[in-house]
Amino acid sequence: MLQGIIDQTAASGGGWAQLPCGFHATLALQLPSLVKIGSAHCHAFKPGPPAQQLITLGACAAGAQQHIIAVGNGTGQVISGIVFDHTNLTDPSTRSSCAVTGGGGSQGFVLENSQFLNINMTSQGFSAIQLAGCSGCTVRGNYVPHSGGDALNFNR
Repeated sequence: MLQGIIDQTAASGGGWAQLPCGFHATLALQLPSLVKIGSAHCHAFKPGPPAQQLITLGACAAGAQQHIIAVGNGTGQVISGIVFDHTNLTDPSTRSSCAVTGGGGSQGFVLENSQFLNINMTSQGFSAIQLAGCSGCTVRGNYVPHSGGDALNFNR
């Protein structure tokens, strides 16, 4: 359902995908060029524990899924005010996982005012964000209360 909304927004030329507010257990999502997702149409963002009035995304394939959203090659993608629940991204056998990954070839990606909760703290391989090859990207105002190592992992 969520990927369908995102894909329809991309097919319509981009803009804000109107994801439903509340908690969603989801398979890995792909964020295409010019698509923005956020909780602005829900209640105001508040740091701290997740609230049902925001969009909360969690992995539904425990142990097999290594990320919640992949940012692909493109321009103008935005993630704003989303709560990421890492509960099902904590299987130590995967050795690494993150909520947001990708960025290779992306230009101008923005990740702001989001929360990253329940990150596995047993290894450096578990992160909130793992971005590589992102050009002109902005990461600001995010809340990561605990991390196993590199809460924010950036590479060229």
